[in-house]
Amino acid sequence: MTKKQYDLNFKKMVVAKGKEIGNMTAVARQHELDPKMVRRLSYWADL
Repeated sequence: MTKKQYDLNFKKMVVAKGKEIGNMTAVARQHELDPKMVRRLSYWADL
């Protein structure tokens, strides 16, 4: 199984959408991503 890599613009878009909605898990499900990964992206975006 290969690890997927996402470009920076996609990551920023997912985090922005999650913050706008207020629910990172819902955004992760919309994009078929692991909710843990989206929360981790959100954490790093805040630094």
